[in-house]
Amino acid sequence: MAVETMIATPVAIGILLFFYTQHSLVFGSSIQVSTKLVLAGLLTVLPLLWFSKGVQTVSLTTVGFFQYITPTIVFLMGVFVFQSTVAVVEWIAFGLIWSSLLLYSLTLKKRKLSN
Repeated sequence: MAVETMIATPVAIGILLFFYTQHSLVFGSSIQVSTKLVLAGLLTVLPLLWFSKGVQTVSLTTVGFFQYITPTIVFLMGVFVFQSTVAVVEWIAFGLIWSSLLLYSLTLKKRKLSN
């Protein structure tokens, strides 16, 4: 996160300077807008910090497994909530991904039970 911030900061400063010279800078135009922008940054950073702290307490296997949950929820919401059409190939890929995750999880559980 520190490296990402170091890379993004000069770009962000450049963009702020550009908008400042164009007299169209939003940040700093009013206390309400500036406060909302700062709080939006906190709302972005805090979950990332909590995630990085939580990752230290569980195994990387568990983290890797849970990385599949968000895309799966988005996929299923697209299909069932927003009525998106999904090709047969995409359903097959979805099934293969979750079948392999299930197989991996069962193998891992069996290995832990035998120890």
